[in-house]
Amino acid sequence: MKLFQSLKTAAIAAGMGIAMLSVAAAAPISGSVEIGGGTISVIGTTEATSITFNQAGSLYTVVPGSTGSFAALIGSTVTMTSAIDPADVAAGANNPIWAIDGSGFSFTATGVISNIIDAVQGFSMRLSGFVTDGVDTQKGQFFITSQNSDGSGARVSFSSTTTVPIPASVLLLGSGVIGMGAFARRRKKAHKVS
Repeated sequence: MKLFQSLKTAAIAAGMGIAMLSVAAAAPISGSVEIGGGTISVIGTTEATSITFNQAGSLYTVVPGSTGSFAALIGSTVTMTSAIDPADVAAGANNPIWAIDGSGFSFTATGVISNIIDAVQGFSMRLSGFVTDGVDTQKGQFFITSQNSDGSGARVSFSSTTTVPIPASVLLLGSGVIGMGAFARRRKKAHKVS
């Protein structure tokens, strides 16, 4: 009985310690950022073969509609890559695609999910990749859309849905507590038999 009580006390203390550690950890990157300003030029017929971010005379900025980790950055200037060549995205060309000046946030593309030019629907591209704030990294997607197939009226945005993984230490602690409980139960049964 004393062993069980000791194990129970140790498990409660360990659980409280892990809870305190998780409170001290940085919040994961979440939400979405809307980027406005500037224009893009799109070359291609049914899909873009090149996208150029025209930054002369108009700066890109974080605009209202940004949420989560990006909500406090509305009005911040964004540096865009000069161009995106969809064929070279997986090789890491032109990364980072964007960086929010002075914040540490940037997006690195790792693949093209969709790339469509339609004379009626306009242009849209979705890139997979990850955003970092200089400390944490989170998977997400970067969207470039335009009402027109030439890229005029463009809007660019990033979104990330954050799933918080269970840390390995919690899994290890849980399996240890279960193992100790099984050991105590087996020991208790052995005492009853003898």
